[in-house]
Amino acid sequence: MHMFYFTDADHWFTSAQDQLSNKLKLNRIEAQAKNLIKYIGDGMSVSTVTASRILKGQRDGVQFGEEGQLYMDTLPYVGTSKVS
Repeated sequence: MHMFYFTDADHWFTSAQDQLSNKLKLNRIEAQAKNLIKYIGDGMSVSTVTASRILKGQRDGVQFGEEGQLYMDTLPYVGTSKVS
């Protein structure tokens, strides 16, 4: 298994490009939505979600954990907002 380090910028760049390329290949849904499900996660800051992703990745046996993926990372549409 190739060991990735935090300073391996080429790995992260290539990984991001691959993910973006895969997302751009998805077929766009043109139909009008019948319903909308809005999920509001209280206390889910970017750092909290990142920590969850790392922990899940480590428990799944991924080297450092950053490569891990939460279920919500696989959803086709995700948004964030900040309120004051």
